[in-house]
Amino acid sequence: MPRVDPRTGRELGRSRWLDETYALASQTETPVASFAADIESEAAETMPLSGDERLLSSLSRAVRAGRTPESEPAVVECLPAPAGVPALGRSFAAARAPLTGGFTAFEGNVGTGEGITLPDTFAPTQLEDYAACPRRYLFKRLLKLNERIRPEATEEMAPADRGSLVHDILARYVRGRLDGAPRDLDRLLAIADECFSLAEQEGRCGAPVIARVERSVLMREMRQFFEEDLLEPVEVELSFGETAAAFDVAEDRVEGDKPVEGPALPALEFPLGGGRTVRFIGRLDRIDRRPDGTPVVSDYKSGKQSTLVSSMRQDPLGFGTRLQLPIYGRVAAAFLGWKGSVRTRYWLTSLRREKPQAAYTIDEKILERLRSLLDHITTGITTGVFPGVPGDETYRPSGPTFDHCVHCPFDMMCPVDRDRRWAAEEAAPELAAVVALGEPPEPDLGSIVDMGELELR
Repeated sequence: MPRVDPRTGRELGRSRWLDETYALASQTETPVASFAADIESEAAETMPLSGDERLLSSLSRAVRAGRTPESEPAVVECLPAPAGVPALGRSFAAARAPLTGGFTAFEGNVGTGEGITLPDTFAPTQLEDYAACPRRYLFKRLLKLNERIRPEATEEMAPADRGSLVHDILARYVRGRLDGAPRDLDRLLAIADECFSLAEQEGRCGAPVIARVERSVLMREMRQFFEEDLLEPVEVELSFGETAAAFDVAEDRVEGDKPVEGPALPALEFPLGGGRTVRFIGRLDRIDRRPDGTPVVSDYKSGKQSTLVSSMRQDPLGFGTRLQLPIYGRVAAAFLGWKGSVRTRYWLTSLRREKPQAAYTIDEKILERLRSLLDHITTGITTGVFPGVPGDETYRPSGPTFDHCVHCPFDMMCPVDRDRRWAAEEAAPELAAVVALGEPPEPDLGSIVDMGELELR
């Protein structure tokens, strides 16, 4: 019987039905040679084996004899590898990497010799990916890997689909208000019903019974939004920089290439130390004004957002994973020609939300914190370090996981012992910038974040 699960590496226990106390054991248990015993036996020299099995047989006997597999003729003969096929020797190096320790190429140490440079422009959410997990940035932003979309396998609405749906509904409704339409709950619900019906036709809402529940929940969320939407809108879906819509997409939304509506601004330039500058492109959800004229910039967030709330209690910028608000605030001030302070907030729209909002006013402390985080992120990218950073252990319905892996589309591509690997390599000097992202800000900024009721007037 197999002793180890090849996927997880966990030991497999013997079934209790095979214990000596059960009659079933003596009737059915017959010892047989294992696969390893077969290919290591003398008979393997004459047995009809496939090419892969002969290779395994040769390597297994070499290991038992105390020789290094990489020096075996069976391995050397595989080099150079055929076009498109990885060299077997490199595969051995990848397998040994977790055992040798250190931050190797197989753990994400790409290095500076691979042509990695900073692009001309960034969307805030691109850099948030690096701060959350550099390996996700490597897969998603540099290697351009995408999750396979299978509508036929959708049992319930995905968080990203729900987020995109909510954003589209609210953008249409608020744009109508800017065009002269009054506050109107019936119009909001009609837009929501139309958008949901389209998403259902596209197979993004799950099975019919689940879709009915999703529609009901959505309508309740729209009513909640209507009760809280009392400020006067100034602009909606304001784009800055070219191709902004395609790149500035948060993890609770689906990436797309919606055409830019309304005005578009040039990219925002944000200076770093040493004469460097980062140019930002993106699209902010909404700008309102308080009665005293102060701009209020809102970014909608669907879902429970427990990670957002917990991280912003310690750092308004979420250790680099919440960069949108200060950048959007600077864009709004430029758009309005405003010289005073700007209020920014994540507006949590879900019925399951932990808090109604996470809001703060941009000041020099916030901008200095942003500058520090951007310096660490851009340093990590340009030096070619992309380790897997799983975060703290947590749980989901399918079992234990990690904070940064819950909604990550590349979860299955990472090793199951990712937490042990990160703990073993985080002291490497190459990872100083990545480790610095997780350090709390000085002085403590978490207290400036307002998580109370939304500003209604």
